[in-house]
Amino acid sequence: MFAPALCQGAEEPVPFMDDYRAAISAHASITQRVSIRSYVDGKSLPNRMIGIVTWGAGAEPYICATLQRDDSSRPNDPQTSSVSIASIGDHIRLADSALGAYYEERLSGTGASLLATRADISLCALMYPSIFESFDNGSGCVTEELLNNVPVIRASMNDGVYSVNLVVNAESLLPLRIERIVKGEQGQQISHVCEFAAARTSTHRPPEEIFDVNSVYGYPRLRHEPSGLLAMDKAPPFSVTMMDGNTKSLEELHGKWVIIFLHSESDRLKPASAMYVERAADLAREKGAVFMNVYSQSGSTLGPTRAYAPEWTCMSDTLMKDYAVERTGLPSVVLISPEGKAVDILIGYIPGLGERALESLVKALPAAQ
Repeated sequence: MFAPALCQGAEEPVPFMDDYRAAISAHASITQRVSIRSYVDGKSLPNRMIGIVTWGAGAEPYICATLQRDDSSRPNDPQTSSVSIASIGDHIRLADSALGAYYEERLSGTGASLLATRADISLCALMYPSIFESFDNGSGCVTEELLNNVPVIRASMNDGVYSVNLVVNAESLLPLRIERIVKGEQGQQISHVCEFAAARTSTHRPPEEIFDVNSVYGYPRLRHEPSGLLAMDKAPPFSVTMMDGNTKSLEELHGKWVIIFLHSESDRLKPASAMYVERAADLAREKGAVFMNVYSQSGSTLGPTRAYAPEWTCMSDTLMKDYAVERTGLPSVVLISPEGKAVDILIGYIPGLGERALESLVKALPAAQ
């Protein structure tokens, strides 16, 4: 495992991230071998993924990856399968040979969750480096170190739940390692690690044909919806007490469009992002819809106490559980129709994409009669 250095007296991540973003944006195409593994208390789990990834983080971010799963826990009966990924902007296509299934999703919808469950969410951060900054709560640092005798720069960020390490080649500033660390329910340290070989860069993007990942397989298309909310006839009922002391229930909101913004434990929206959310909430209410902010009772009270609209802000672990918020350190949004059915969901948060997706969702609502 890569041992992190102490951060005392080190540089803060913001200036470094500006340099990193400029370095990766200078190339139309970056190709690297990648290995994806998970560790528990430093011990490697048997499952891993290896493959090739080609990506770009310029004006139109994209990624193409061909990965092979390998389960070393069965030496006499090796289990292997492949995953092909192609994403441009807010659109992701993925073919999974283990399931014989093909998916097309929005990254800002359920696509980021799809990428996380089939490979690793760190691949999304290659296209959108601002994801790294969303984990920085002001206690991050940048240090110069050696990794396998190669001079590297490590940017460490911590949002209170997840610690994220971005390790880059000190000369090229291209990534060599992305590590996400979180404490498990039993107190164990769980690490998800993407390691990248030295990069080959090009001034040309891949041909468009390479993004048609299902042309080789011809798998049937499925919908990725991990929470199961969209398949339910009715959204889970709730009755919660808002910050102003009043109680609201889904039953009494029948006949209205309802948007529920579920903030996870470590969600600390940047001021600019919070402004977008508040603007979307105002627009929703102008259209006669309800916009609720929901926080965990076991998390920080900083978000709820600074609520923009306390009459529509609550803390409820039950509601968080019933609406299947995944512990990703990122928020989710659920849209409920006037008939009480969940009709759309945004899982995870990609700076820039997330705000636009929420605004588009609200603008598509019918105006109040």
